[in-house]
Amino acid sequence: MLPGKRQQLERTFETDERETISRFGHSMKSICRMNGLHELAELTAELEVSAKDLNKQDLEDLIKVIQREIKDAEINLTKLVQTHSLTV
Repeated sequence: MLPGKRQQLERTFETDERETISRFGHSMKSICRMNGLHELAELTAELEVSAKDLNKQDLEDLIKVIQREIKDAEINLTKLVQTHSLTV
């Protein structure tokens, strides 16, 4: 689900193809909602809607926040899996 998404987002941002960035936001929003990552879903929904209108710096700032949230989600999910596997 999340592995590779931070790098994919960075590569997408580097191209500055706003439609592609918006589609990435849409795709991630769905993934996040299905997995209970509500804060990340809201951020990626914002990316989906505003990617075409934000200036480059504001878009970069939003992407950095999303990347940080993805990293935090990866860490938390890994801890959850490790904890669960220890109790089974």
